[in-house]
Amino acid sequence: MPVVKVELVGKQDAAVKKELMEYIAEQISTVSNTPMQNIYVFINEWDAENVLRKDPVITLDWVAKPDRDAAVKAEIMKNVVNKMEDLLGVDKSGIPFLITDLPPDSVSVGGVARGCSQPK
Repeated sequence: MPVVKVELVGKQDAAVKKELMEYIAEQISTVSNTPMQNIYVFINEWDAENVLRKDPVITLDWVAKPDRDAAVKAEIMKNVVNKMEDLLGVDKSGIPFLITDLPPDSVSVGGVARGCSQPK
């Protein structure tokens, strides 16, 4: 259940945001073999007066799995940052992308923990 949060400065065009969200989900799905229906992407737009740096920031939280290795993460990060540079016209060299691998017992869907048996 990957959850992606994209933090942007300023109001962006709705079509651009939609394209970015769909691209991010597609990359995660394709590169990590994650079903599209399990991927969440959120965009938050900040007023310029409320940020110190103007670069977009991307975070990805997901359950740690052996097949989500460094190569998979690197490909997702590279592809998404390149797309953001193209879509938003920002220099990709300043875009941080942070990935957090969560232990399965720290994630639930519908209140059911992924990594442990549930009490009856």
